[in-house]
Amino acid sequence: MAVNWPSTLPKNILRDGFSFTPQSGIVRSETESGFPLVRRRFTGVSQMLNVSMVFTPEQFLTFRTFFNNSVANPVLPGVAHGSSRLNFPDPMWFPSTGETEEDRPTVECRFMIESGGQPYNAVPDGDSRDWRVSFVLEVLPSA
Repeated sequence: MAVNWPSTLPKNILRDGFSFTPQSGIVRSETESGFPLVRRRFTGVSQMLNVSMVFTPEQFLTFRTFFNNSVANPVLPGVAHGSSRLNFPDPMWFPSTGETEEDRPTVECRFMIESGGQPYNAVPDGDSRDWRVSFVLEVLPSA
């Protein structure tokens, strides 16, 4: 079961610093002679998104509370000492004619937190009171 991105937080990401990295789902094995063997490693392949967003001070407090209570310390079945699943607004969605922000789909993902690593980075955004928050999301394969 995935938790939803809070509706009071922005849905749009910054283009600056955004990147999309698909993971490889194949394994290549060298042979003594002939062509290397190639096989699927697994059926579902995750994708990494480097994301940055700007939050007002109030939104940053909401984000921190959401992260600490719902993502980093989940009380969900099947999740232990990790990052729970998150329904995040699809950052690569562009509206078609007649579509609005309400039509934006979500992607199921989780925060990429390396062992002992930082889950996100927050720095003041210029001279304003806002915060620029950067994090990496692992988009999970569709079932």
